[in-house]
Amino acid sequence: MTLLLDAAFALRWVGAMLIYKIFRAPEWAELQAAGSTPGAPVDVADGYVHFSTAAQVAETAAKHFAGEDGLMLLSVEADALGDDLKWEPSRGGQLFPHLYRELRLSDVAAARAMPLVDGDHRLPRPVVIEKLGLAVLHRIDPETAHGLALKALQAGLGPRGGPVTSPRLRTSLAGLDLPNPVGLAAGFDKNAEVLAPLSRAAFGFLEVGAVTPRAQTGNPRPRLFRLAEDRAAINRFGFNNAGMEAAAGRLAQRPEGTVLGLNLGANKDSHDRAADFAKVLTRCGARIDFATVNVSSPNTEHLRDLQGREALAALLAGVMEANAALARPVPVLVKIAPDLKEGELAQVAEVAEAAGLAGIVATNTTITRDGLKSARREETGGLSGSPLFERSTRVLARLSTLTRLRLIGVGGVASAEDAYAKIRAGASAVQLYTALVYGGLALAREVAEGLDALLARDGFASVADAVGTDRDRWLTR
Repeated sequence: MTLLLDAAFALRWVGAMLIYKIFRAPEWAELQAAGSTPGAPVDVADGYVHFSTAAQVAETAAKHFAGEDGLMLLSVEADALGDDLKWEPSRGGQLFPHLYRELRLSDVAAARAMPLVDGDHRLPRPVVIEKLGLAVLHRIDPETAHGLALKALQAGLGPRGGPVTSPRLRTSLAGLDLPNPVGLAAGFDKNAEVLAPLSRAAFGFLEVGAVTPRAQTGNPRPRLFRLAEDRAAINRFGFNNAGMEAAAGRLAQRPEGTVLGLNLGANKDSHDRAADFAKVLTRCGARIDFATVNVSSPNTEHLRDLQGREALAALLAGVMEANAALARPVPVLVKIAPDLKEGELAQVAEVAEAAGLAGIVATNTTITRDGLKSARREETGGLSGSPLFERSTRVLARLSTLTRLRLIGVGGVASAEDAYAKIRAGASAVQLYTALVYGGLALAREVAEGLDALLARDGFASVADAVGTDRDRWLTR
């Protein structure tokens, strides 16, 4: 318990003060290419790199970059710069941070786009960033670290403010009204333990699970691996969860006003895995807004075999029968693997439509390991994160030509640009998870707000207007 409290305390109070630097695109490109830079011409002339605090950066943008597009906001930990950082009066006597050496790429904690919306720059919310808390967690076994993060959320140390929304972002998915199309993927909150704090984050919808009829421990540890060099993760959890009875009790206490989905799973030792999905829906269906049939995890032996035509048709028939028996049937989706071949994708689309599903989630993790750098790349399990983006988005685009069902794009979403690309490839909504390991829950707000700005930039009045507009490009990649 002491360890849990110490970690939660660190996440709340041991924060790193951030300072900010606005760069134009060529300056940011120079820093990335060279690894260091003396800064913009004004920095070179003055002999130091100008920075702003969170309270000063909006004024800096308005004063020196008014009307400019293509800007990047760099975040740097002030303490990490040591004695090279001086606090000196400027602009009416305010103390500003000045760096008396070149800015190094290794100094940059984060780089975020500053979209221009209606003549104003869209800035990330000022934060005493999660970065140090994340750095602490990254020194711990990944699964233990995730457990500590859940404890911190339970202790009230999560984000505030609720979902991001706007007329452009508001959309519908399978009859559900979403404040924005950026959702939390299943796996983060397997047992519905932190619904209240997650509902106060910026997500447009949440999905918990996977939940199986009976509790099960999953595969032996270690079973979760960070691939930091690749901004990725590999897991082989094996549907570890507390079972549907525990989930049903927590779902009964769900916060109002949050669109909530449940990922349905099957027990590893079940004699009838197809029936397991229906059992979980029957037990928990009254407490959720949608359900996802997860037949694509690579970590339960032979589970992916249920994606075949006959097996999937029989499974979905049972799930839809259970759904029809609910007092309030919910939209049902199926989550597929990114490793399906063209013919297999067509079969899944055909079976899903015939079963009366509301949509398809594309995609789960991959068993491929193309182009990875991390020493952990050969670990057994499903790969998620940035390396999955291209593959999963190509599958998404192809699937959009095979069905008129609504699609949720998952796999490698780590920025507003990634979310926008998924939507333009054919997704009506997106989900993310692995990127939170590296960017924290604040990333959800950045993605949603950035997506709003991108839609505005390109003249789209709504998310729906942008869906599929770039599909053909993805089909030829």
